[in-house]
Amino acid sequence: FQTLKKPDESRVSGGKAIRALRAAVSLNADIPEFQREMLSLAAKSQLADEADLLSERLSLLAPNDVDVLTERASILITLQRFDRAADVVAKIYESRQRPVDAAKTLASVLSRASITPEHDQQFQKLVKDHPQDWGLLVQHGVYLARSGRLADSIREMEAAIRAQKDTAERRRLIDALMGLALETGDAKYSAAILENHRSDID
Repeated sequence: FQTLKKPDESRVSGGKAIRALRAAVSLNADIPEFQREMLSLAAKSQLADEADLLSERLSLLAPNDVDVLTERASILITLQRFDRAADVVAKIYESRQRPVDAAKTLASVLSRASITPEHDQQFQKLVKDHPQDWGLLVQHGVYLARSGRLADSIREMEAAIRAQKDTAERRRLIDALMGLALETGDAKYSAAILENHRSDID
């Protein structure tokens, strides 16, 4: 997903074109036929809040349009509204038949979203859909660790390492596991994990 930057108000607010666009956005419900053009202009002008409003309107008018949903997700991620972004990206993921690229985007958003039972279930489903993707496992590990379930994260990573046959992928998972182990602050525990995987590292 490409993302917008939040606008530099001192740079953009003085322009007549920007003021006209903002006025048009305030009337967007009355001119739905121009919402897509206004969204494009808002994005080009780095007006993230206005783009948020317009993309929300468009997603209501075209709830199954992947291009509209992708633009909406990009805007929400830019604004760090990760809970709402997760809902949109989850819809894209399902509508595109669960490809790994959309799974990685959803995992990235979920790892920064609120800790909720719904997000737990979404993450578990991602890992089930793509059990050999180490990047997804790492993102899930971050999410679990952030929610106070570091031990669960480490157990999941250990299981993935045992199941992984590709040497390079195993090494990546071990590196990620070591990072999680260091998060425990327990030097002996981290050393034990390192020793357990010494043969994979040497």
